[in-house]
Amino acid sequence: DPLFIGVRQSGAAAATANGVIAKATPYTTSGLPVIVILLAPDGGHAVVAIGHSPSKARIQPLPRQQQHLSTAIPYAMSSDWVSGLVIHNDNSGPYLPLVTGTHTNARPYCLEHAYGLMVPLPEGVYTNADEAEMLAVRAILFASVWFTMAAGQGPQLPHVGYVLRPYLCTRHAFRHWAKHDPDLDPEARNIYRTVTLPKVLWVIEIHMEATFDLTNPANKSRCGEIVLDPAADALHGDAMIFARVTKDLWTNTKSFQGLLLIEDESSV
Repeated sequence: DPLFIGVRQSGAAAATANGVIAKATPYTTSGLPVIVILLAPDGGHAVVAIGHSPSKARIQPLPRQQQHLSTAIPYAMSSDWVSGLVIHNDNSGPYLPLVTGTHTNARPYCLEHAYGLMVPLPEGVYTNADEAEMLAVRAILFASVWFTMAAGQGPQLPHVGYVLRPYLCTRHAFRHWAKHDPDLDPEARNIYRTVTLPKVLWVIEIHMEATFDLTNPANKSRCGEIVLDPAADALHGDAMIFARVTKDLWTNTKSFQGLLLIEDESSV
């Protein structure tokens, strides 16, 4: 079913470029076409976003915050390092940039002209990217308590800034990654390759912000991932399949290399 995502704030005359990019990027990262509905001064139009333009420099400097008790936990999203979308426009051609209106390549359309996005989701996907982000942050906080207390310390939140990179993928693609990633612990690799999984997964990669580089796929900044069932009930938070974190998130915890949480029907 198509998912409609509004990108204009209530009462706002135009969308923000960063807001449109943030909403679209999880789906373009997933390889899904995103129909961008445009309301430009010269009239309405629709184009198809088929990718995005990664930037080495961070475009969006403001971190998001997850409130945990009395502490605000800052984190960033991979879309903060995206400068624009790549679109097919049936009026003017394929592989064109859709960027902010202040850019020299912004005409005839720009990101601020966007009214909404339409995403054709795979069958059985009922959790959207915003909900997956929320569930991933909760899972990281949950894993933090387990990891630091197992190391003989009180519960501690991550000591370093981290970046979340969410996308939908098939279980086959996830297992292919697990089989070939040389940095994945062998025990985790075996579990990822053999456990029963849904056909489609939300995968939210966790990266260390200090070394994150969206322009370099070979960059070694990944320090875990949250894997969710996209058909589960996001409202009550029972979507988690795996939560894997490594000690890179904690600067003073040396007892363990990492932690993998696996949720079954009755316990973790």
